[in-house]
Amino acid sequence: MKLIFCPECRDIVKLRGVPRNCLCGKSGGRYNADGDTATVWGASRVLAIDNKFYRQIRGEVWWYDEKNGKISRLEGEP
Repeated sequence: MKLIFCPECRDIVKLRGVPRNCLCGKSGGRYNADGDTATVWGASRVLAIDNKFYRQIRGEVWWYDEKNGKISRLEGEP
């Protein structure tokens, strides 16, 4: 999995097969047609998570429990 980090706005964006940009628009990227390589532009820094590692992680990353009072969910869009 490849993510881009923008040092300008500090946004992190997951790359997909279509162009995606950070919040400020100064960083962007996309997966190429082969689905493995990517093209990035602007101030982008690339963060990579090995797919094997991603499948093996347990206890290091978790889904945030919405019932703990720190997250609220809106129905529909704000």
